[in-house]
Amino acid sequence: MKTVKGWQFPLEVDAVTGKIKTTTLENDIKQSIMILLHTQKGERLGHSNYGSDLNRFMFEPLQNSLKKNIQQEIENCIRKWEKRVSSVTVDIFESTEQYTTLIVQIQYYIEQIQQWQTWHYAFDLTASL
Repeated sequence: MKTVKGWQFPLEVDAVTGKIKTTTLENDIKQSIMILLHTQKGERLGHSNYGSDLNRFMFEPLQNSLKKNIQQEIENCIRKWEKRVSSVTVDIFESTEQYTTLIVQIQYYIEQIQQWQTWHYAFDLTASL
C-alpha cells in the first residue's frame, strides 16, 4: 500500500530538496483537527462557519455539563469539517496535575488507510486558544 502524505504544518521548505515538507496522512489529519479546533468561528474570511466555539468555554466552572458541552463541540466540528475520518469519539478527563486543565482524548477511524487513531491534548480553561 502506498503511503499517503500531506503538507506539514506549519509549512516548511526542505533545505535539501527545495520542496514543501510533507507528513503522513495520520499526522496531516491530526494537524488539520488542531487547526480546526484552534480556529474561532468567523475568523476565516469566506468560511465564516469554519472552526470551533471552544473559546466560549474559557473561565467556566469545571462541571460535568461543561465537559459534555466541550465534548459535543469537538465531535461536531470534526464530523462537519474533517471528512477523511469517521466514527469520531471524544472523551474529556480532568487533569490530575492542573485543576484548570482538561485532557481531551480524540479517537477516529481513517477510512483511506483503515486505521484507528487516538491522541490526547491538554485544554487549559484559563488560556485562550
